[in-house]
Amino acid sequence: MSRRPLVWLLLAASIGCSSSHEANLTLPPTSPDVIGTFALTSSDGVAPPFTAFTTATEQWRLQSDALVIAPDGTWSETTNFLVFQLSDGSSATHFSVVSGNYVIANGQINFTMTNGGSSTFVGSVSGNVLIVIFNGKRFAYSR
Repeated sequence: MSRRPLVWLLLAASIGCSSSHEANLTLPPTSPDVIGTFALTSSDGVAPPFTAFTTATEQWRLQSDALVIAPDGTWSETTNFLVFQLSDGSSATHFSVVSGNYVIANGQINFTMTNGGSSTFVGSVSGNVLIVIFNGKRFAYSR
């Protein structure tokens, strides 16, 4: 299977998790304590596992997602999918790994993807909860 950048996967996941309510796209000021491993708890209110997207031949089901924020100003994200072949019902696991840099400025975390895509997005840590706003969608993580 080909490697797919996180930007495309998150976009697809956000489309697959669309709901009738408006997502809260505001962020509280971030805590300076942003270091840690955060596990995805919801995408616009939908908890994993969920169908992230479907193509003409496959259904991609997001099983888990973890974002690691390191003390050296870098981050990485690993997403685990279960991919079903629509033709025969077989399935396989697919992992996607992306990474980049971050800076804290103006009360938020500013993420820049440098490996696996080229995107920017923002986030905020409050207590043990990380909120990421990406492509107009709200992703919640906990450490």
